[in-house]
Amino acid sequence: MNESGTQKPQLGRHMDFPFAEGSYAFALGLAPMREETWLDIDDRYASEMREKARRLRDDHDAVFIANPGSERGQAEVLTLLLKHLSAFYPGAFRFSGAAPGDELIADTRIENLINGYVWRISDFLEAPLDLAGRLVQEDLCLMSPGPRATYVLSAGSLCFPFRWELRDKIGLPLNAIHHPVPGYEEKLATPADRFMLQLKPERPSWRCNWNVVDAPDLYLKVGSPATGITAENAGSRLWIRCERQTLRKLPKSGDVLFTIRTYIRPLSILESLPALAINLMRALEQIPAETRTYKSQPPFRAALMKYLDRIGTAA
Repeated sequence: MNESGTQKPQLGRHMDFPFAEGSYAFALGLAPMREETWLDIDDRYASEMREKARRLRDDHDAVFIANPGSERGQAEVLTLLLKHLSAFYPGAFRFSGAAPGDELIADTRIENLINGYVWRISDFLEAPLDLAGRLVQEDLCLMSPGPRATYVLSAGSLCFPFRWELRDKIGLPLNAIHHPVPGYEEKLATPADRFMLQLKPERPSWRCNWNVVDAPDLYLKVGSPATGITAENAGSRLWIRCERQTLRKLPKSGDVLFTIRTYIRPLSILESLPALAINLMRALEQIPAETRTYKSQPPFRAALMKYLDRIGTAA
């Protein structure tokens, strides 16, 4: 992983291909995160933020939801995010009225120097997480302490989910959120709840998730699988979809912020990386059958494996 400083083919400044070692493990897979690697603004920022802006305009009630009582945690998220952007992306934003500090100042004006968007904090005092989501490529989910030593999803700015909807998950605890995931309740529910309870503000963490999908959309809705995918056209009909997820405890509210940065690359990118193609094939072979079904891989799995084998062994 890039967090360890190793040099490998990368999806982003802070994200390697997660299957680069040729292995698959159903585990939390959390690792310490350096502050400078929290967010990732890259050369796709302008186009991805245009898509975010479109969804926030056309589907706002679906992509931003906040339960009453989450306002304190939302404000804390925006405060931390503005300080981070000011410190690590000084060329991307201009602040006037008041510089980012330990509290939100209503008359602060934020100018995005990449896409020209301008916001005022005063317009988002009742929904600070809504503004936070408009500044970064990551989706943002706020988890708040709930009953029975668990955390519940109390607010979210979620424009690019993978076949799930915020409205179906808001207010639910971790176990219920992940109920469709094969094996989660048996293997990960208890460790995940324990990790959230023990997470410290000074020790943010990160993990990754990945899949091969049949559409390049950042917002991938539930739908019928694509047809006609063969070993000959898989490179242009399939995409690698990876998520870099971070978790950090908010020191004032006690909430946990979960961020999701989605990277999508055409499968054909592996034609210049044959060793990586072989390792993806090896990782895919280790995925249990029920997980393959959950990830919607069976309709094109045979074509995918033949394609990877061909480009991996042709080098």
